[in-house]
Amino acid sequence: MHGSLSEVSVVIPFYGDPLATMPVIDFLLDDGLPASQIIVTDDESPRPFPTDYRGVTVTRRTRNGGFGAAVNAGAALVSTPLMLILNSDVQLPHGFIRDFVDLSAPWMPAITGPRMVDEDGNESFSARRFQQPRHHIAEWLSPLVRLRHLPALHRAVGHDLSAVGEEDTPVDWLVGACLLVPTDWFHAVGGFDESYHMNSEEVDLQMRFSLLGLPRVRIGRITLVHEGGGSTDSTLRTLWVTRSRFVYARKWTNPTVLRLGLTAASAANAVVNAARRLRNPAVTPFTTLREELSLISQASQ
Repeated sequence: MHGSLSEVSVVIPFYGDPLATMPVIDFLLDDGLPASQIIVTDDESPRPFPTDYRGVTVTRRTRNGGFGAAVNAGAALVSTPLMLILNSDVQLPHGFIRDFVDLSAPWMPAITGPRMVDEDGNESFSARRFQQPRHHIAEWLSPLVRLRHLPALHRAVGHDLSAVGEEDTPVDWLVGACLLVPTDWFHAVGGFDESYHMNSEEVDLQMRFSLLGLPRVRIGRITLVHEGGGSTDSTLRTLWVTRSRFVYARKWTNPTVLRLGLTAASAANAVVNAARRLRNPAVTPFTTLREELSLISQASQ
């Protein structure tokens, strides 16, 4: 028995080119979801999403506030018991909404997410451990990038290696690209904390859910392709992500440990880069060090 489409509305945060978001909306409509249950939040995009697109509900924010603020604006219009938060950079299998609601039903009330793979079919590790400074410090150590295929490094950055394959697994938190959430629970905890602009807002939300006893479950029997990436300038994106991690650390862990750890990691990066420069004059260890320290300083303020 399939889940009922009448139970769920889809909230899609939008910023950028409407042509990149329209395919996932077209898919949902062609797959049977009523237009009235698709809500697009335009986060003051310089290229506005058309308000008359195939009858979907479009709401436009008056200032750009990032992922969490955009989802909150869309969630305010949801009248169904379940809300699916969905990025547009995904590829969905046919019957996804029905199947996802149906497979999630035994766990409800809960926040659930599907198995995610990249475009080559590789596991995307959509389930993670609650963030700790050590996870971010490991990510900051650039020499470790070449080891990112190793299980030890996946664990070091917080990936939950118990949640892979096609098993349903309770986890700490799930990546926010696709989340099925009970609408009343979302509103009960105040939705996303809008002090995050990009990254960590879904961890913060699920930490608050965990304190209230709401399970977070990766549904391994349904899979979507998450393309990821984006057009944001990489330096600006790194600043936003790092700043959000300091916001999270101030609420839940220790911002001093995070700042000192990232600074030490930058020093280690500089030592390795100095050695690399002996073989490759194009490597600029001290320029890179200054840039990393500047990012840490800006993000921690």
